[in-house]
Amino acid sequence: MSNRTRGFSYERRRLAQIKKEGGWGLRSYASKGPIDIIYIDKKGIAHLEQLKFSSRGKPRISSAEKERLMSFANKWNGSSAVISIILKEAYKQPKEVRLNG
Repeated sequence: MSNRTRGFSYERRRLAQIKKEGGWGLRSYASKGPIDIIYIDKKGIAHLEQLKFSSRGKPRISSAEKERLMSFANKWNGSSAVISIILKEAYKQPKEVRLNG
């Protein structure tokens, strides 16, 4: 299974979890932008997330991609939107790294 397939699968599982918890969301088309999913939780707070999944070892993000995400997140400082990277290692709970305010 390719990394792309695993990533897509994790995005779908993450959105299913969000919907189960009372939120609503959608995937970014082909993950071409700085974020993978956008959702609104049951409290009405917007979340924009970049998801990283690894079935072996720790999920990785390049320093260039992390820098691009930090630049994107800085544009949202002071807003009620939450910009995060979600790191998911197989068989473990996801870890959220918040990037803005």
